[in-house]
Amino acid sequence: QFGALTLHCDAALVDDGMLAEARACGVPVLCYTVNDPLLASALFARGVAAVFTDRIDLIPDGDAAAGRVTDHSNGGNTR
Repeated sequence: QFGALTLHCDAALVDDGMLAEARACGVPVLCYTVNDPLLASALFARGVAAVFTDRIDLIPDGDAAAGRVTDHSNGGNTR
């Protein structure tokens, strides 16, 4: 309806219905601000495309290496 290319939302607001609808529309979901490594891994497992974080050092290296993490602590660079 809005022609969105991505959907950015608070990680606390993500639910399976939202993820399914976004996936059906071909819209990747990106969550902010995720500073917990377990939460980041759980979000990726559920289908979230990327997360924004203030603590890139806490995010599992595999997720960061996949380019799915944006580090707010250094001006928004992707790691």
